[in-house]
Amino acid sequence: EAYFYMWQNEAYDGEALTLLATLLGFYEVGRTVLLSSGVRGTIRNYTPNVEQPIVISEPTQEMYDLTRLDEVRIIAFQ
Repeated sequence: EAYFYMWQNEAYDGEALTLLATLLGFYEVGRTVLLSSGVRGTIRNYTPNVEQPIVISEPTQEMYDLTRLDEVRIIAFQ
């Protein structure tokens, strides 16, 4: 809960939050996530920016490369 508070309020250093999220295992491959676009999917691959992985949607298997979608981000981990 503390991580999400810091992340949503953008009041903390981005690099520190990325490291914390990595250490906590939030962005592990295979984890189910909810995107801000309403799509539910699974983290498929990492990108150089851990907070912007490649996500595969569950119903359609459409690929979302979050490094290329500025308006879409992960809003919840399932």
